[in-house]
Amino acid sequence: MCCLLQLAYPGANSSLINHVGIDSFIAALNDRDLEYEVLKRDPTSLQEAANYAIKLEAYWQSLTACTTVSAERGSGRGQSQSRNVFAVTDGPEASSTP
Repeated sequence: MCCLLQLAYPGANSSLINHVGIDSFIAALNDRDLEYEVLKRDPTSLQEAANYAIKLEAYWQSLTACTTVSAERGSGRGQSQSRNVFAVTDGPEASSTP
């Protein structure tokens, strides 16, 4: 991406290219929450912004997966509904042999 930015802005200094790259990358995320979190970390390079976005997206996906599994367990979906029931006796009077 950095090479493409340099080709798009020939002769521009590296700080301008870096700034434009970061802003363009964040705008292209197309997720307001993710954009906010990456902006909040104030990345100093395009690579840093991309790394933050990748980590945050991975965290959110893992949390979503955990939440979905927990919800399925709580609602009874995704687990077996069978139960084993055993009769418990308290002594010889419940036995059929004397």
